[in-house]
Amino acid sequence: MTGRERMEAALSAGGSPEVPVFVPYEDICFRDHVREVAGPPWWWSAAPELERQAEWRDAALAAIGHDAVMLPHGTPASERGLWVSLERDGVPILRNPTTGEERTIAPEPAGGWHSAFAPESQPANEEEVDRAAGEPPEVDPSTLDLARAMLARRPDLYPYRNVGAPFWMCYYLWGFEGLMETSARRPDLVRHGCERMLRHSVAALKGAREAGARGIWIEDCMSDMLGPRAYGELALPPLQAMMSEARGLGLQTILYFCGDPWPVFRHLMASGADALALEESKKGFFVDIAEVVEEVDGRMAVFGNVDAMDLLQNGDDVQVAAEVERQLLAGRRTRGRFVLSLGSPVTPATPLAHVRRFCDMARQPR
Repeated sequence: MTGRERMEAALSAGGSPEVPVFVPYEDICFRDHVREVAGPPWWWSAAPELERQAEWRDAALAAIGHDAVMLPHGTPASERGLWVSLERDGVPILRNPTTGEERTIAPEPAGGWHSAFAPESQPANEEEVDRAAGEPPEVDPSTLDLARAMLARRPDLYPYRNVGAPFWMCYYLWGFEGLMETSARRPDLVRHGCERMLRHSVAALKGAREAGARGIWIEDCMSDMLGPRAYGELALPPLQAMMSEARGLGLQTILYFCGDPWPVFRHLMASGADALALEESKKGFFVDIAEVVEEVDGRMAVFGNVDAMDLLQNGDDVQVAAEVERQLLAGRRTRGRFVLSLGSPVTPATPLAHVRRFCDMARQPR
């Protein structure tokens, strides 16, 4: 079976005879390990030429060896032609052929940029929510070129994209503190915000489908700070609507819930997702994959949650192999509806060779 076939089968009711392996947020992994990818120069990952970007991404996928490909968002064709990339005396450069302007290409720092969001003002009524949310932007078809190039290069891999759940997207209306306070004081306003942000989530689903995606990794962040009743009233209804839209588009859905899942587990099961992915145990909560499999009881697929730091980053071969075997043993009880995965993104301090070791261990004969 190809990686795409394994993933599609595992996320379907019939299950897969072979367990797929998945590294979530491959874009984060690639960003933080850009110089470790063998083959094309590292700076091709940031080159304006679509073919160079695609070749570097292909090499990065080969370096980690998992069963999926996250379809990238490309630069519009109108902007790609403004710059060309070259290397002079070992220094990668962007050059504007028209003006002669040159810029040095530098990698994004490991760990990325600080991304906390704080709005200048918080919407206090429905009209202000509507203005802050706006409408989903029109998509330039040429921004799909890179995704389609990757599909052409790697038809054997499962194509997917990340899309935020509506409640999580409300973070971009109120910020963290504002969203938490408004959820408690004005739940009606947050419900309206979720309805507005659902439009953006659905637009992203349609864009993913147009790009060629088969699956959607749905991020459900910050909702772990809601109690069960508030989750059921605020976060769940727009999430269910999003899952319904995805089904109508022929997309498989993976609900990635961040935080302690147990207080709202019945809501997660009612989301309508094809699969459930959870973090590893941390931050004071404990998530044993065997317990998750037991609670899910075949009603949806389950993604593993191998510890990205204590094991993948810091563990030795024996420790990682033991956890892989333990999770695969639990996964056998899902009747083929299991994907071996990490609970969190690969950390910057994890050598890329450790990621490949993890994927190879999943495929060893048993």
